[in-house]
Amino acid sequence: LVASETAMAQWIFFVLSLSALLISHHGVVDGKVKVVILAGQSNMFGSGSIEHLWELINNNATYEQTYSNGDGTLKTRSDVKIAFNNIPEKRSDLEIGYGLGNIKFGPEVGIGFTLGDYFDEPIFLIKVALGGTSLAEWWRPPSAIIAGEDYTKNTGAMYERMVRDVRKYTENIPLYFPEYSGTSPEDAYEIAAFCWLQGWADVIEDELLSEYEENLQLLVNDVQAEFGSDTSFLIGELGQGGDLSNYGWMAERDNILEMRDIQRRVASNMGINVRFIPTQQYTNEEVWRIKYDAFHHYWGRAETCVEIGNAFGRAVIEEYYRTPEPSVSVSPSFAPTVSPQPSELPSNT
Repeated sequence: LVASETAMAQWIFFVLSLSALLISHHGVVDGKVKVVILAGQSNMFGSGSIEHLWELINNNATYEQTYSNGDGTLKTRSDVKIAFNNIPEKRSDLEIGYGLGNIKFGPEVGIGFTLGDYFDEPIFLIKVALGGTSLAEWWRPPSAIIAGEDYTKNTGAMYERMVRDVRKYTENIPLYFPEYSGTSPEDAYEIAAFCWLQGWADVIEDELLSEYEENLQLLVNDVQAEFGSDTSFLIGELGQGGDLSNYGWMAERDNILEMRDIQRRVASNMGINVRFIPTQQYTNEEVWRIKYDAFHHYWGRAETCVEIGNAFGRAVIEEYYRTPEPSVSVSPSFAPTVSPQPSELPSNT
């Protein structure tokens, strides 16, 4: 009897603990702004077509509910801020249009909507991206500097800009979030994750690809040394063309496959704070002839850009807890090759 009562007490404690976790999964309330750094080249800069997004909104109730205000304008998120030190610099509530020529958008939409729905604290996305920039040159981390007699490879300009921009914006958190006035910067924010979506510029040059694995490992080390060893580093897959079964003729095909192997290997070898984010399943090769941009921009398709952002957002949440939360869905919120399905973001209850 005593044993059975003990077992029952343990079971009740487990059920109550699990219930508390599920009720509170909407976010750990510690009062700090969740900062997420978005870095990379053109697909992080933003190549998703707003024209195509409107087509989806006009033909699908899920997209309409998620992204449209119903009056011909797109939704914004006051609980998610974004800063992009482009020319000109932009900083605002999250809106759809932080991409190429302001007629495109990037993964920040999926990331911001996912995190905004999950966390109670404000979200601050700091975007540092530029098309055509390689890791070997533009993003070269400090520990990959080579000072030789014949040639020198210095820290990349985009890496330096990224550090400078992150410091600039985080040091001014109380300015951007007035509710944190009087709070010291270190008590006002935490770096939740570093999202990396890059690789095409290195794929198209064999010499740059040959050093990518070492450079990516050093980039992870240097980013975590700069922003904290527990900073989650999320590596977005170079997923253009899906499984590439239709691209046997493409000159870059073998290099793309090698790049994917490198990205997986680095994430696997570098510990729990580094994760590989698959993206090829979000490409829509069935309708590739309806394209809004080039192949290396995932044809500019809006649903692909949304899905990649959603995948990053879910990974940020899971890495924030270091183990997957049982209440956080890891399946796509929209199916890329069929009509979008209802969002499976965490509930607000």
